[in-house]
Amino acid sequence: MAAGCELSTSRPSLALLIRDIAKQIQSYGSLAKIPAASVGNTRNDMYLTSEAIRFLQKDKESDLSKADIATLGAYKKGLDGATKFIPDWVKVSVALALGLGSASLSRSAKRSAKSNDLWPGRRRRNCRHGDDRRR
Repeated sequence: MAAGCELSTSRPSLALLIRDIAKQIQSYGSLAKIPAASVGNTRNDMYLTSEAIRFLQKDKESDLSKADIATLGAYKKGLDGATKFIPDWVKVSVALALGLGSASLSRSAKRSAKSNDLWPGRRRRNCRHGDDRRR
């Protein structure tokens, strides 16, 4: 956690959010034991905290020491590990969908290139001077 950080004086809202996350997780024993109705809020708080730390680390004018920044970096890494992951089944499903979609689009493009007509079965219109009415 961010125990060595002096966030209470420099960034009170971030310190409060970090304490709230710790309380939520400690009250259930682990992130996995948080009820489904509450886990979304906890994960959202974790994500927001991670993003706030990222901005704080980029802030050239922050009054944080190197030790504070290192502690926050370690905490952020833990938060990111819990919130920014993609399950393997999702990766496989997306890869298959993209592969099948690409193959389908490729076949469709080949068919359209062969026919050289965007609207098969439709008569071409006379397009003189921007007028597409039949004359």
